[in-house]
Amino acid sequence: MTRARDRQRLSTFVSALDPDIARFVDRVLAIDDVAHLGVFPDVHLAGSLDEEPACVGTAIATRDWLVPAWLGSDLGCGIAGLRIARSTDSLEDPRRARDVLERIARAVPIQRHTTPLADVEHGHELGTIGRGNHFVELRRARHDGSLWLLVHTGSRSLGPCLQALHRRSATERRGGYARVLARSEEGAGYLADVERAVAWARQNRRVVMTRVLEAIGDRVALTVDESTRLDTHHDSVRRERHVIDGEPRDVYVHRKGAMALGAGERGLVPGSMGADVAIVRARDDAPAGALGSCPHGAGRAMTRTEARRTHEVPDLARAMHGVLFDARLARGLLDEIPSAYKDLDAVLADARPLMRVEERLTPLLVHKGIG
Repeated sequence: MTRARDRQRLSTFVSALDPDIARFVDRVLAIDDVAHLGVFPDVHLAGSLDEEPACVGTAIATRDWLVPAWLGSDLGCGIAGLRIARSTDSLEDPRRARDVLERIARAVPIQRHTTPLADVEHGHELGTIGRGNHFVELRRARHDGSLWLLVHTGSRSLGPCLQALHRRSATERRGGYARVLARSEEGAGYLADVERAVAWARQNRRVVMTRVLEAIGDRVALTVDESTRLDTHHDSVRRERHVIDGEPRDVYVHRKGAMALGAGERGLVPGSMGADVAIVRARDDAPAGALGSCPHGAGRAMTRTEARRTHEVPDLARAMHGVLFDARLARGLLDEIPSAYKDLDAVLADARPLMRVEERLTPLLVHKGIG
């Protein structure tokens, strides 16, 4: 249980913490270098508490040390969005919509096999999205019926390679976590590599968007509005200034599944492939304990193993009614069934002190890889 003297270093934006999350919180707050911990409504554990788990939906500020494990492996993972047409009329014909989905799938591979770092550095994986919850989607804006393109992907092989490299070189340990001094040569190298992965992932999302637009341009009446382009990431660490203990201080903010969103900035919060995505704007008066962060999505309500064990293909078909996807992949997509995720409305309600919803996008079609 969190000690009374540690509670001032903890800000939670969720109605209740399950026991595993509470143990993670206690473990982190027991580390003397941790200045503050923010926990968001999409929170869920990624990994075993017996090892070095990351916790999705957290922002952890440290004074002097960097902890690679807290970021997971997909450095720079994020979501980009762009309004590409004034209406969704082009997709009302089911045959045309299916052709659009097939064109997207051909233009944007799920993955390309690569060797660590060498091929990655030369852009071999640019334009791929990867497996899991990564996606390309077309969605309809509820307020004006416009068509939006969304892309969720990260640094592909680059992030895991860099994470493995730096975790091996981090020999100092606290609370069961390997760490590196930020102001050391190793720490500076790690921060630079994180920024490199973030930039690569952002470029990857842009390449994916470009290839999608090229693939569907003669099937959809495109009117791309660049002023609407959004791109936020949610797995990174960087030095920032935040109010800690009532005073502005420079800290290192580790975000895992937490969107960096400064006052007035806009971002995207997805529910699931069968639920809405919210376009949000960070509040000017968000609590300092949020560390300039917001939830990155609805967050998982059950593990992938649980989702596959408790659902069958007909369940997915019912959950995705009205949303076009490649039904041949249905069995492999059971771990992404919408019910495996938390309710987006509940997450948005808990996050109301941090952000306000400006628009909601409803799903039309989704390209997602199995596994």
